[in-house]
Amino acid sequence: MTPPRSVIRGENPGVAVSIDWLAFTYTPRTEKWIPELRSLLEQHVGLVGWEPRRGWQGYEQSARIEGALVAWGGSSQRASVHVELPGSSLGGVRDWGRLAGALERLSVRVTRVDVAGDDYFGERLSIGGAIADYRSGGFTAEHGRRPVARVIDDIGNDTGKTVYVGNRANGKLARIYEKGKQLGDKASKWIRAEVEWRAKDRVLPLALLLEPARFLAGSYPAFAWFSEVATRVRTVKQRAVISYQRVVAIARMQAGRAINAMLHVTGGDIGAVVSSLRRAGLPARLSTVDVCALTGAGG
Repeated sequence: MTPPRSVIRGENPGVAVSIDWLAFTYTPRTEKWIPELRSLLEQHVGLVGWEPRRGWQGYEQSARIEGALVAWGGSSQRASVHVELPGSSLGGVRDWGRLAGALERLSVRVTRVDVAGDDYFGERLSIGGAIADYRSGGFTAEHGRRPVARVIDDIGNDTGKTVYVGNRANGKLARIYEKGKQLGDKASKWIRAEVEWRAKDRVLPLALLLEPARFLAGSYPAFAWFSEVATRVRTVKQRAVISYQRVVAIARMQAGRAINAMLHVTGGDIGAVVSSLRRAGLPARLSTVDVCALTGAGG
């Protein structure tokens, strides 16, 4: 079996890196957003057509454009539009820079990106190697906590094994699997390493579309070889916690004794003290995204 041409080449011979899924949400600025979105998808992704469907995951309406999905409508969705572009829909992207620019002009919020690294000859990736990497800490995060993992074994029937690392509910999941065998070629050595990021306690930058090999290399130590330069998708919540702790420390140092005095004067009325001190806005150290991440409201 001859492997398909990937969208974006990596830095290693015999290896290709591509975007295998892209999803985003945005709020249209005009009522004529449907023809504008269709034009964008046709021009930059090569998708044509519009097949109306029923609602999808809380959206009242949806449509299929070849393999892609567009969903909109519903009061709970706050006038947003959601677009899902699986890997089968992304083969027509010729210029990822222009697509990223078009999405930036729409002010989209990227909600999912999958980056796939294909080792067509099985020289750098293997199921056994992935298991060994996991056991030796190759998928362990900076904070030292090892993610959960499981193996799907074909028990020798050559339909393809898969190693899963992480949990989709936490916003990051790795898959290492025998891609060629899963496509039906029992003799294939084609192995794929894939990382799925979701906008859970993290902001997914459009740079993922431009330099996927770097982000794949930065996702786990086991994948560092995909690129000489590695870039990480930072977890918003970790940064937010540090910023919040610093804000609390500064507030304690600057106003702690004053608050004690106010509580004494008000007879311990915490509400009165808070009402007297509260101001509109947020500290410079904390953004709205940080606050949402800390409260669990961030997506």
